[in-house]
Amino acid sequence: MNTLTLNQSASTTYGGQINGNVSVVKDNTGSLTLTSVNGMRGDLVISNGSVILTGAGSVNEARGIQIGAGKVFDVSGVTGGMYSYDGRISGGGVGALRADNATRAQILGNITVTDNVGTIARQGSISPGNSAGHLYVSGDLTLGGGLWGTSTKTERLTLELSAPTSTLAALGWDGSNVADWLENSSPDVLNGLAGDLSGHDYVNVGGELTLNEHGGIGVTLINGYQPQYGDVFNLLDWTSVSVGSFDAGPTPRSGGELGYDLNLPDLTAFQLTWHTDLFADYGVIFVVPEPGRMMLLFFGLTGLLFRRRRA
Repeated sequence: MNTLTLNQSASTTYGGQINGNVSVVKDNTGSLTLTSVNGMRGDLVISNGSVILTGAGSVNEARGIQIGAGKVFDVSGVTGGMYSYDGRISGGGVGALRADNATRAQILGNITVTDNVGTIARQGSISPGNSAGHLYVSGDLTLGGGLWGTSTKTERLTLELSAPTSTLAALGWDGSNVADWLENSSPDVLNGLAGDLSGHDYVNVGGELTLNEHGGIGVTLINGYQPQYGDVFNLLDWTSVSVGSFDAGPTPRSGGELGYDLNLPDLTAFQLTWHTDLFADYGVIFVVPEPGRMMLLFFGLTGLLFRRRRA
């Protein structure tokens, strides 16, 4: 595989084609606009500046698109207004809050991640970062369904966790139903306006996020992170969402189960469970003890409050 490095500070439009076994590295601050169908089969690496597709411009044969922190892949001007891609999109850069998009990898426009767009049979996917990384999509993001319409669970989005957005203890949880309490008492955390998103992968969609059945979202633990009771993760934000038949699975659950579109790591060894009550509405999951241990904690908290009242 050859590499073509474009070290340009000026903005350039190229109407020809880049084909064959080559990766393209966009360096320096200028923008590169591509207006034709390109058959490059390596990676498109945007390490600086921006790459813009307009009209019929495409890089559908590229095996991956790597977008650096604060760098831009702009598809807002493609014909039809929606760009479809079937390779691996990876991002970089993080921000503490939802509005911190300037430091994240950025896709401007609308994009669908699906299968078999080009001539090579592939499954499209997104990995926001290596370790914690974030991706901002300014328009609509559609995660396509299973491969070739079968019941195969295709993992469209992989999210890595090394620290929570916040914790129930930090938020002052009062021991009531966690999902209801978070909605009523901590809506800013659910909407990316409080807490710290920089300890885990995160995707912020400026338009509509569309999830589909068998288009899986996989969550993994990294950097030795061990979930703790009360950890809260805001994984996704959006302006609107269409969930359709996407199956996040029952709640609570230990994780590691097969057959759901939201794939969570197994917490059995920690005697903890995942709650996904808020995932479809807010993109949020949180960690609580297994049901039996939860009851013990509830009665312990109730007894403590009763003793305080008597005192």
